[in-house]
Amino acid sequence: MEESFGEYLRKERERLEISIDEVAKATKIRKRLLIALEENRLDQLPSLTFVRGFIRLYAQKLGLDQNQALLRFEEYLKKIHPELLGEKPKAKPPVRVWRIILPAAVVLMLATVAALSVLGHRGREVQNQPVNQLPVDIKPGKTPETTNPPALEDKVISPPFLVRVKAIEICWLLATIDEKTSREATLYPGDSIEIRAEKRLSLLLGNSGGAQVSVNSALLNQVGGHWKPARILLPEDLEKYLPQGFKFQIETGAGTKTQPPPGTEKPAEQKASTVKTPSPKTANPDTGKIQ
Repeated sequence: MEESFGEYLRKERERLEISIDEVAKATKIRKRLLIALEENRLDQLPSLTFVRGFIRLYAQKLGLDQNQALLRFEEYLKKIHPELLGEKPKAKPPVRVWRIILPAAVVLMLATVAALSVLGHRGREVQNQPVNQLPVDIKPGKTPETTNPPALEDKVISPPFLVRVKAIEICWLLATIDEKTSREATLYPGDSIEIRAEKRLSLLLGNSGGAQVSVNSALLNQVGGHWKPARILLPEDLEKYLPQGFKFQIETGAGTKTQPPPGTEKPAEQKASTVKTPSPKTANPDTGKIQ
């Protein structure tokens, strides 16, 4: 009987004397997902897109040819699970472009004519205005005072964290909340999920370039690359991904405490030591002795 794809991976791993825990640590894939892959339990794995990514990382750890491993997997699917491959979607009927462009062009032309007529009317009003006429609220010889706008303060991000992940492309995620509970989900383009953590959050993204992550309504900078896994830890990694105009603070009993970026802590100021200067000695006028 021909061995299955999962058996092939397991035998290669055992031949190299590599434990499943070592593979999980190197690939950042949860142990139970790797076991499901070796046991061909595809129903307990995310979509095929992520399974193929798991296989690449697994083969890389074992030193196998990644393309050959993927070809084995595709052959296994065709024989055992052809329904998972599905059919290509039917092509949609062509859209008559002129039906969309023509009305838009007419509206744009009318808007342009209206704008030009308004601008021409205003231009004639400016030309007819006397040159020596001054505005009522400005006196000759005085320059109107200008005030600088107040400086905008940075918006503060502090625990608890409300994290929202929106998928631009298909994306698998695993969240560990306050080191107690875990949530796992597969998001398709347009899907979103909200996760609340009181103090700490570990968020693993399978396709980090295909997801937008926001924390307390602040949209973070890009976490990772296209089709590459990435992990973000809160609050440790928050400073790296916060956009301009936001800062991270930790609430304490006495108010809020700003969390500085790593490596920028200032040393405590040293108190200047004081040296007492002895008072000058004087001679007693009666005895002549120096006191």
